[in-house]
Amino acid sequence: MLDNARSHGLWELTAPPAPETSGLKGSIRVDTAIVGGGYTGLSAALHLAEAGANVALLEAVEIGFGGAGRNVGLVNAGMWVMPDVLGDVLGGDYGERLLELLGDAPKLVFDLIERHRIECEVERAGTLHCAVGLKGLRELEQRVAQWSRRGAPVELLNAADTAAKIGSSAYAGSLWDRRAGTIQPLAYARGLARSAVNAGAKIFTRSAVTSASAVSPLVPTVATVLREVPPGATAVGNPARVLHADVEARREDAAAKMGFSAYGVSQGDDFDVRLLLIPLQMG
Repeated sequence: MLDNARSHGLWELTAPPAPETSGLKGSIRVDTAIVGGGYTGLSAALHLAEAGANVALLEAVEIGFGGAGRNVGLVNAGMWVMPDVLGDVLGGDYGERLLELLGDAPKLVFDLIERHRIECEVERAGTLHCAVGLKGLRELEQRVAQWSRRGAPVELLNAADTAAKIGSSAYAGSLWDRRAGTIQPLAYARGLARSAVNAGAKIFTRSAVTSASAVSPLVPTVATVLREVPPGATAVGNPARVLHADVEARREDAAAKMGFSAYGVSQGDDFDVRLLLIPLQMG
């Protein structure tokens, strides 16, 4: 990546190639513009394109250049806060809806991988959360109890069973979450990109978004100015040549049909590109 063998290490050496992309030149008009070629942006582009939207994704460097191509590849369910805490903070209904969404997240990832035949070394054997000492084990006991009440396939393993699985007796026990698994993270990002392109999405790399504005007070519109990022350079702080390539993104009735919310979009001078371009609610 970026002609630098050290950029993404093993992931770069073992991932299939990314789909062929280029920088944006000229002006285009789309239904939805997405900033960033990580998991969130690529998945949004894929789902919108499959729903019939005209989509453009704009990535400053290359597909999976950031965290999507540098993480350890764990596909985990839920959050590390205790499940009951979300209900206390968000309220029973919203807390349980969020837990259901997060608990089912690995299944969504694995279903996408299977449906689009993404080659990313997927493993669905679950993951172990290991307990350091008796205090850590007590915390895992609470976590297992709270997830089990919600029907999650989790199991508390004792020290011996944990040692048998990981080859170390350093832990007092572990939580085995069968919902989880692992992937090759950069390969997954590139697979999402390829699937999005096959579905009709337009992906532009080396196309850093430098500004955004609301063109119309009636129809929220984004005009983005991008600059070309030369090989070996990063988009941040790079005095590269400005291309003045523009993207107009219009939110129309079709967006509502695809389950995307316009909540929080400002139509005044304080326009926030993040609120317009990122889907806030799935219907």
